[in-house]
Parts: sequence; structure tokens; C-alpha cells
Amino acid sequence: HSNVLGLVDSGWFLDSEPYVPRTCNDTMSCTEQECLQKGAQLWQPQLDAECSAAKTNASAWECFMGYHVAEFISTRMFIFQFRFDLAQMDHDGIENDPSQAQDTLTYARESAQHLTETFSSAWGTKKHFFFAPSCYHHVIMNGRNPSWNALSIGGVLLTDAIDMFVNGTKDGLMQIDDCDSPGCNPTCP
Repeated sequence: HSNVLGLVDSGWFLDSEPYVPRTCNDTMSCTEQECLQKGAQLWQPQLDAECSAAKTNASAWECFMGYHVAEFISTRMFIFQFRFDLAQMDHDGIENDPSQAQDTLTYARESAQHLTETFSSAWGTKKHFFFAPSCYHHVIMNGRNPSWNALSIGGVLLTDAIDMFVNGTKDGLMQIDDCDSPGCNPTCP
């Protein structure tokens, strides 16, 4: 008997309007949605059948994005996503800590709120786990970041949440920081 689980580390990107619109010349100047739209044309990927059936041909690329496809995935997933993801902010045209200026902070807060709302759409089955600290960072489980085992939200350590997920001691978990600024969680790396 085997049990397949999925873990998403900082890959729950949004197809939001960028803070600074740019001409899409390469992957670093394109938004996430532009990269995926171009990729879908080039790769002709095999997408989740249920998700792609729910989309038009022009929007089938959305099935690459977590919040569009999660409801169709039967495998339990642990989604770890920084609310102020550095890579997401960079692709949206914010290249430095968004809290340094009021207009970028406003955009970052709206983006973090939108992110939280997308978790709700995937939460319907209550089988997935969501862990979203309010940190300005990207990727946590890569060995270069030894502090990931100290990261917590509301007294729940990331390591404990992963343990609950792997061992099936809880059906689902929605652990999201309620503070609203990049780095406001004192356990951020």
C-alpha cells in the first residue's frame, strides 16, 4: 500500500496584473501568465482533463496554475507559499522589498489578499494543507535556508504542519498569517 502526496513550495503563482507592465521579451520580463501562455503554445502540454474541459481553448493554460487546477486534483497537497513571494513580486515589477514605498506596499498587500482568496477556492474539499506566512522571500525547503524549521504561524510550526499532513492526523489545514506586511511574522527567514 502506498500513499502519494504532493508538496508545492512557492509555486502557487497568481495571474494578476503586474505593478509595472513590461514588454514580454524573455521569462524574466514576462508575467507568470505570459510565460505560461507562450509555454502552452510551444509545449502542447497534456493538461488535467477535467480542468481543461472547464476552460476554453484560449484559457486552458490556466490549468498550470494551482488555484485553477487544485479542485480537480485528487492527490492531497501541501501548499507552502509566502504571502509576499519575492519571485512573484519581481515578475510583477517590484524588484525590492515592497514595504519601502507606500504604493508598492499597497500593491503587495492587495496581491497577498488575492493569494489568500485563491486558497479558499481550493479549500472546498478540505483535503489540502495551506501554510502562508507573511514573509518577503521565495522557496523555503532548499537546504540553503536552515531557519525553515523555525517558521511558524499562530503557534503552528511549519515542521509540525508537514508532520500532520504526511501522517494524516488532520484532514486539512489553512494556516495563513493575518499580519499584513512583508516580514511582519517574526519567524520569517
